[in-house]
Amino acid sequence: VLDELAETIIQTRMTTGVGNAAVLNIAGFSRLYITQSSVVPGSSNNLTVSLASAVPLTVGVRIIISGLRVLLTPSNPALPLWHAGPGNGSTPGYFGNFLEASGEWDKSAGTLRLRVTRATTPGQDLSFYFAVTNGLEGQASPDISIETTGLRMTPQVMDTPLDNRAPLLIGGFRTKAISQSTVCPGRVNTITITLSFFVPIPWELAIASSGEGGDSAPAIGLSGLTGSDP
Repeated sequence: VLDELAETIIQTRMTTGVGNAAVLNIAGFSRLYITQSSVVPGSSNNLTVSLASAVPLTVGVRIIISGLRVLLTPSNPALPLWHAGPGNGSTPGYFGNFLEASGEWDKSAGTLRLRVTRATTPGQDLSFYFAVTNGLEGQASPDISIETTGLRMTPQVMDTPLDNRAPLLIGGFRTKAISQSTVCPGRVNTITITLSFFVPIPWELAIASSGEGGDSAPAIGLSGLTGSDP
């Protein structure tokens, strides 16, 4: 606005909209975190999700979690969701009606689709878990992304821990190689084994495998070494 002499512009604060109409309020997640409960191949695994949006999520918005591959859990149009907050860990679908009590799980696509059933407020935490079955082969934790439709939020890679709680980290051999030093009959033959793992190996297991554990049986065994003379 101008001053009394109509010469100088006086700075003034503008009235802004509220909610999703607020100026430069950009849709996106302010929190997106996912963990798991088990690294054991073929075992049941609870994937726990905690998310919050910087803007209100309105009724009917779809939340899509993708990258959930190499699981044995068959496709299910109503995979149960369980509340992960304090005091309600055994209550299915306890979200204050903010989310449906189940999601649409597509095994081939590796996606879980959720539907918002009650409008949220900015920054409101939604925490839940769902049960899946790990694949049978070891693997590193993949990138898992989240996005929405209905209120468009582009895919964002979810934050994860760096230990065995990293989602879909499955125990197994990353490297498993064996070689020998000679093909000559009757000669001393050095067998070289190279192993690496997707998950940390406990100290007790490493000691037992190295033969330093007294009479303890080896924790990592080899078979098929026939035709040799120890």
